[in-house]
Order: sequence, then structure tokens, then C-alpha cells
Amino acid sequence: ALVATHFPDDHPAVLAALGGAADLTFSYLKGAYAAAAATVGPPGGASGGGGAALLADAAAGDAYVRLLCRFEPRGVLPFLASRAAYSAAAALKEARRADAADARAFLLERLGDAPGAAALLASRVAVAGRAAFAAAGGGAVPVAERAAVRAALSDALGLCRRAAPDLPPTAGTSLWLTVLDALADVLRDARAAGAGAGARGELAALV
Repeated sequence: ALVATHFPDDHPAVLAALGGAADLTFSYLKGAYAAAAATVGPPGGASGGGGAALLADAAAGDAYVRLLCRFEPRGVLPFLASRAAYSAAAALKEARRADAADARAFLLERLGDAPGAAALLASRVAVAGRAAFAAAGGGAVPVAERAAVRAALSDALGLCRRAAPDLPPTAGTSLWLTVLDALADVLRDARAAGAGAGARGELAALV
């Protein structure tokens, strides 16, 4: 962290000195990026400070994405959404290997494949919906599972709102249907399996 903040030109030397030790490199980069973000500030803010050099280093960003996929998959998406530089195409390959669906959807959207991103997010809606009905056991959907469905739907519908206006009308409509059909399939399967109308109504009301 001190290197990133006060000696921004030295971090390549530090990485070389670590000799490719994955755990040590991950720990160093995690601290360095945290310090850099604190120095430079949030996206949209003023740039500057020692951390800007690290954030502009795409090679370091690519290395950190690989290590996040290995050691801390949940940290991949927040890093991708930060102002750090990295190769989106390379990150997508790593996210696929790590089965990091949310990161893959983010990168697909960034690379212009909104339908691919919608398919991934729709799958997350379906998984969360089926888990919610399983947890309900014929009664009300538990709070945690309902929140998971709400979060999945929010991400998927947010993609539709962002991407559909820039697509041809048919493609834009298809984007929305990809997500809504996923939820409809879950509700249909739940009804066939005997899930209560109250639980189905809870999830349908989230749209």
C-alpha cells in the first residue's frame, strides 16, 4: 500500500521481486489497489495522486483479475466496475474459467454483447427463483431468498433498461423477454409443483 501511494513507479519492481508467488502477489495487489482507490477517489471524481499510476496499469489489472478469480471470486465484479485499467477480453476469459457469472455479464455488456449478458442474468433469476420456492416449502418465501430474487431481477432489468434503447426494436424486446420469460418459467414450474399462490404472488410482484 505504501508503495502504491508514495512510490507509484516502484510497483512493477515489487511484483517482479515477489517472483510470481500467487498468494503474495494477490495480497500485495489487494492492498495496493485499495490504497490507490483511496488516493484517487471514486469513479467520476478528480484524478491524481500516486495511486493513479497503478490504476492506469492494464497489465497489473489483468494480473489482479486472474488472482481475484482464483482467491476471491466475489471481488472480481467490484474491481471490474472500478476505474482500474484492464483488458475486458482477457478478464472475460478468466471470469469464464472461474464461473463468475456476474462478472461475465458485466464484461459481455461492456463488450457489446447485451443478449449474452441478459442470458446470464436471466439464468441467475431462474436459480434464485427456484431456490426461493424450495425454501418456502409451501408457505411464504423467506426474507433472504426474496432478497436474492429481488437483487437478481434488479441486475437483469437494469441491463435491459440500459441496453435495450440502443438496440433495434426487435432485439430490445427480445432482451426484456429473456429476463421475463425466465421468471415466468420459474412461476409456472412452481405452480405445477404445488407452490402456494401467496409465494408465487410475492415473486411476481417484484417485477
